[in-house]
Amino acid sequence: MYAYALYLFKDVLTAFSKKRLFANEVIRNLDQAGKAVLIGFAIYVVPEFLYTSIFESSFSISLGFDSLFTPMVGLFLIVLSEVFPYCKKPERRE
Repeated sequence: MYAYALYLFKDVLTAFSKKRLFANEVIRNLDQAGKAVLIGFAIYVVPEFLYTSIFESSFSISLGFDSLFTPMVGLFLIVLSEVFPYCKKPERRE
């Protein structure tokens, strides 16, 4: 899933280099990349947690840099995909 997220992010950077900052494909790719990062993180963490809880009979969650940074990157990409449509619309003044 991380490879797919990197591929989508590469497409976003390509669109940025072509000065298409708020294009619909950029918004969609940011959202999908964020979701791919979160799914990849879940695929990595859930089996590890289940293994330690079932076979080692201990409920432990290690909160290292990687286990906090990765979901934060995924959530950041999703938030960007939510903010970009507002930046795309011109501001209306009354």
